[in-house]
Amino acid sequence: MKYTYLLFTLACAAIVSLAATTFAAPPENNDPADRKAEMLKKFDKDGDGKLSDTEKTTLRAEMQNRRGGRERKQWTAEQRDEMLKKFDTDGDGKLSQEERDTAREAMKASRTKGEKQQKKKD
Repeated sequence: MKYTYLLFTLACAAIVSLAATTFAAPPENNDPADRKAEMLKKFDKDGDGKLSDTEKTTLRAEMQNRRGGRERKQWTAEQRDEMLKKFDTDGDGKLSQEERDTAREAMKASRTKGEKQQKKKD
């Protein structure tokens, strides 16, 4: 009797383990360079290595669709001005790719710092 219960328990554990590994989501690729390459491969229809305005519109539409139709949080004019003051090093009134990369890294570092502080509070 004990042997039957033991076999039954082991069989159930094996089935649950197999199902969990079979239906588990693949790990997300968090490397920005890899994600950018994937987006270019998917959306760069003319193959020039850059996204045209039309291709960017297609990308935005798909991203909005993934968010359930919700718009991405829009920046206020004050927030945009603050970002330009902080990261527009050449003073041309817009962010170059290098300036955008610097801004992204700063925001990423800020988020990471905030997450660490939140964990300390918990």
